[in-house]
Amino acid sequence: MIKIKQYFSNWDFSRFFRLGLGIFFAFLYVGQGETLYLGISVFLLVQTVMNIGCGCTTNNCSVSTNNPTEKKTDYQINELNRTKNDV
Repeated sequence: MIKIKQYFSNWDFSRFFRLGLGIFFAFLYVGQGETLYLGISVFLLVQTVMNIGCGCTTNNCSVSTNNPTEKKTDYQINELNRTKNDV
């Protein structure tokens, strides 16, 4: 029971809201049998349990903050010498 309380103590309003919507759409699926409601319910419940979102809200697509001017390349680009006879 302590682990369950610890798991739910990290939840914020958005997770509880998604959980409520997921359960609501699950009841709609049971009552009406529309598969769209099942899909929405599963989508919202998976988001709730795994704490993922539709965007970068959990910093799982963060961008590197390295300065691009500091990057050095190990290769050299040479210009291609072409003449009319090459074509």
